[in-house]
Amino acid sequence: VASGLPDGVTKVRLNTSEVVTPSKGASSLVQAVLPSSKQAVAINPEFTEARMELAELYFLVKEHKKANDQFNIILAKDNKNSEALFLKGMNYKDMGDTASAVQAFQKTYELDANNYDAVMQLGILYAAAKNKSALDYYIAASRLNPKSAEPPYNAGVFLQQKGEYKKAVKMYQQALKADDGYYLAYYNAGIINVDIKQYSDAIENFDAVVRINGNYADAYYMRGYAYEKLKKPEDAKINYEYALEINPGYTFAKEALARLR
Repeated sequence: VASGLPDGVTKVRLNTSEVVTPSKGASSLVQAVLPSSKQAVAINPEFTEARMELAELYFLVKEHKKANDQFNIILAKDNKNSEALFLKGMNYKDMGDTASAVQAFQKTYELDANNYDAVMQLGILYAAAKNKSALDYYIAASRLNPKSAEPPYNAGVFLQQKGEYKKAVKMYQQALKADDGYYLAYYNAGIINVDIKQYSDAIENFDAVVRINGNYADAYYMRGYAYEKLKKPEDAKINYEYALEINPGYTFAKEALARLR
């Protein structure tokens, strides 16, 4: 079956909140704090909390080797320090060393079966590798934190990317039970509707998106596209215009309006 999606539209919207990078101002603040943190470690090398803070600061400013050196010192003293192991995993992940990151997160999970963040990171990394074990980790994370929409949402994204749309929609519904304001779940469900040419259902999902986030240009554009496919050009135009009000440089919305003139 041919896709119902317009050209240039991604089939899934990822959650982009996986990695926290300090802003320029925050990075300057971290750099300002580094000397005092180094001094605290120099005064008392056995003070684990001070060394952990120093390692985190190095991580935040992307001095990965220095961060690793500090984590290794902590772990040499206590190889069951799950916090240090987890942060070492995040450091490896930021470096692009996925294998080492997975190893660190798995060890963290072995030491602390209730570590939600470690389980989520394992899900994210396995999903990036297109490994179905990602789903097991997302399910485990959901059990640890049933009130979080993130695990079922991420599971939905994984399934959607594999083309398993029915399962993906169930995961998005679960995400919305946890947090009915998680508008990306509605958006991705709408994208699935469009892809399988269920345009009326798509409009309902995009309606939900803009009720929650009225500045989400993509939702207006996709709602316009669904109306266009339903032979409702005036409704389509209104939505394309909304998308352009929010984002005047929205190329696809401009092309859509030109197409309808």
